[in-house]
Amino acid sequence: MLLLRTVRRLPSSTASRRWMASTTTTTTTSSVKKGDNRLPFGGNKANVRKVGLLSRIFLNPMSMTILAVTLLMVAAYDYIFYGYLRAVKRLRRVFFRTWSLSLYYALIDSLTDESQQARQRARCHEVAAERTLEDLLDLGGIYVKVGQLISTLPHVLPLEWCIAMKPCLDHTNTMSMVEMLFCFTRGPELGGLSGHPEEFFDDFNIVPIKAASLAQVHVAKKKHSGEKLAVKVQYRDIEAMMSADLTILRYLTKAVGLQFGVDLAWIHSYFQNTLEQEVDFIKEGEQCMRFRETFSDWDDVTAPRVMWETCSRKILTMQYIEGFNVDEKEKYEELGLDKEAIAERVAEVVARSIFKEGHLHADPHPANIFVEPTDEGKGWRLQWLDHGLYQNLTQDFIDNYAMLWTGIGTAQENLVKKACENLNVRKPEILSNILMSKSLFIPHVSGTDMTLGLLEVMGEIPKEMVLVLKCNALLKSIQRELDIPETYDRIIMREAIKHHNNVTAKQAQSNPAHSVSSSPWYQIGRWVPAFA
Repeated sequence: MLLLRTVRRLPSSTASRRWMASTTTTTTTSSVKKGDNRLPFGGNKANVRKVGLLSRIFLNPMSMTILAVTLLMVAAYDYIFYGYLRAVKRLRRVFFRTWSLSLYYALIDSLTDESQQARQRARCHEVAAERTLEDLLDLGGIYVKVGQLISTLPHVLPLEWCIAMKPCLDHTNTMSMVEMLFCFTRGPELGGLSGHPEEFFDDFNIVPIKAASLAQVHVAKKKHSGEKLAVKVQYRDIEAMMSADLTILRYLTKAVGLQFGVDLAWIHSYFQNTLEQEVDFIKEGEQCMRFRETFSDWDDVTAPRVMWETCSRKILTMQYIEGFNVDEKEKYEELGLDKEAIAERVAEVVARSIFKEGHLHADPHPANIFVEPTDEGKGWRLQWLDHGLYQNLTQDFIDNYAMLWTGIGTAQENLVKKACENLNVRKPEILSNILMSKSLFIPHVSGTDMTLGLLEVMGEIPKEMVLVLKCNALLKSIQRELDIPETYDRIIMREAIKHHNNVTAKQAQSNPAHSVSSSPWYQIGRWVPAFA
């Protein structure tokens, strides 16, 4: 409106006034009969004044120049400052939610009646979690990943929060069709394929079948062969959004850490390191193929094939897999599949990845492990999806991690303390409770002590162990959903003891005086698999 008022006051040029006058005269004498209220451009004489204003604006060279410059300035402003404005809006929303949650819980803590405080705290957990979930889903990106992580920690966080965050595992916000097409048509240097999807696929479905925190998945068919494919397309501005969110997260963790007296810098480091991996789809495809090759000797474990001819840094095309999420309990009953055997195989994949391969798929949440029915529903195969996040493990870490599990499982406190000392952990009881909720000799820790202890321990441990503990939490969450919570502990302990015995045996070869073959704990490693 301000622009219109400004232009209206500007004098029209002589040339444009003459052209408008001649056009009006010609039109009136040739096209409009006497007494006819209609005009050639539609409407009637009552609208002449309005049309005259628009003509003065759009037919005046000076006003058109001003309009063009204004549009260019708006475009430049949007290009340069949109990211900053969006970051400010996201920052405002994050800090408002953090402040409001702090206020909620401060009011609850101020209650003197303990029974009333307990009731109000439970209600506060529900309301706070629901409102936080709305923010996480709307903000997307790393915030969805925060929700996914919260949903897998019922042994650390309030149950109301863990239940409320379940929708983050099946995130549904998607980008528009225009944005999706832009992702394809941009050049390879920007992560696109320089063409429309129809140039690379037959029957490309523009409606995504699945949306995750960083990308969405479309179904298509391969050219000529008609093979069904899954095409993963990264969100258009996810990297710019991540940069802003990581900055917000850095200051947020500092503020919360000061409030609770713990170092939360590891949270920022964790997301920074993991997101850098996950946005490179070429690397994800390579890790997917490595997983296929690693487990090629297991007929019931694999990963989708990658179609490299239609892949780029932001687009990944793979074989389409028919199946269901590994935690869908009703599907096992419907198809008559053995959920315990499948849960054991999932745990064995993780144990082998840690103790033998030293290369761990660090994001095995339920939607990333598909159970593919085979032999007309009589058999099954595990399909591991989303290979964007992996953790390479050093031999020293693997040996200490095996020692820690061996100490927990066989009640050898000296092994637990030695492993924790090597891993730079000052509170063995907290780390032991994180790994195994039930121990033979370590006291159980829960509530606020567990939460604060966890935050402190996570700031001490090696960075590679952060993803190992995340994997541990995700696997336990899956098996709780299947009502077989002890399976993972049993399998990982069995493989850890085997690895620790092998390490100790090798050390004994170089020092025969410390032979372990007759040790009772060496024998335990042989019969632990019999535990149910």
